[in-house]
Amino acid sequence: MIVRGIERQFSVALFVVLAATLASPASAHFLDGFDAFRAGDYCKAKEAWLESEKSGDSSSAFGLGELYARGLCVTENQRLASRWYLTAALRGDSRARAEVGVRYAYGKGVKPNAFKAYVWLSAAKMSASGWDTDFAAKADTNRRMIAALLTPDERQRAAVIVAEFSKKWALPQEFNSLDSVELPRSPRR
Repeated sequence: MIVRGIERQFSVALFVVLAATLASPASAHFLDGFDAFRAGDYCKAKEAWLESEKSGDSSSAFGLGELYARGLCVTENQRLASRWYLTAALRGDSRARAEVGVRYAYGKGVKPNAFKAYVWLSAAKMSASGWDTDFAAKADTNRRMIAALLTPDERQRAAVIVAEFSKKWALPQEFNSLDSVELPRSPRR
């Protein structure tokens, strides 16, 4: 009897949260963009996601990252893709956190940084939805591979940051912006 009551309360709470989320204009724009993306209308997706992103929607920021990473309706630009993924990650999107981690691991749109890759992948694993065990496992596999590249001091520092993340669900200020990427200099004439 108690379990049914808890299930009912949970169901009602979930419905209220979903109804409030889906009723917002930002969510409607995101869904419009998602539908357009799936239909191959990437320019329409971009317009919808740019509108939705203005209100702080992390999913739209992630979608914009996908467009720039793949060069869909925009010129491929890994740096801009990384910025959009970072925006989504800072807004709490687990998949964006993993993408930022992978980008630091491979130097895609950012300067390679194993320490930041490890921390972002740790944050992604910790913040993954409980039902998304496959995603959490993949983030953890990537995190463990990167761990081998860290110095003992970096591992210790990362452990402190990750422990703090588990309390505050936020990373330190140094993770709020991308590292500068040095562009090759053009030869002097």
